[in-house]
Amino acid sequence: VSKGPVCTVLELERIISNSLIRQRIYFYADTARIDFETYVDWKEHQHLLKVHFPVDIHTDEASFDVQFGNLTRKVHTNTSWDMARYEICAHKWIDLSQPDYGVALLNDCKYGHRVQNGTIELNLLRSTDYPGIDADRGTHEVTYALYPHRGDPIAGQVNRAGYELNIPIRMLPT
Repeated sequence: VSKGPVCTVLELERIISNSLIRQRIYFYADTARIDFETYVDWKEHQHLLKVHFPVDIHTDEASFDVQFGNLTRKVHTNTSWDMARYEICAHKWIDLSQPDYGVALLNDCKYGHRVQNGTIELNLLRSTDYPGIDADRGTHEVTYALYPHRGDPIAGQVNRAGYELNIPIRMLPT
């Protein structure tokens, strides 16, 4: 769609079954963060729409943004307790990091995450019959971003990146 000194924007449009997915993907010159602005006209019944990002990170735990801070959880499924943690609720980000490198998945409005076999997942839409027959059907707009960084989530300023995605700079007339 555009290519300039600040960013390049790629637009994709896909029809999946009866639904339309349109994405604008932003590649920036001054940061490794990649933004995905996604519009979905979801008409599916009993389907789940997710994004998956396989990453080459060697760790046994992930960090998550929650209501009053963040927490870490193991990402393996060695026990029945581990297997029961199918999905983890997080607010603005989820992060996988090893000592020198990490990757966070930032988002502006979705909360269901999962880490499995080196893949970070984000649930975008879920069209179930319960609690409402039309759950998640209709049009949706969501922005999420892949944010590679140095070090752990603190050194990589993942929390700041999550806020920057959720509260963008606004210019107002003086």
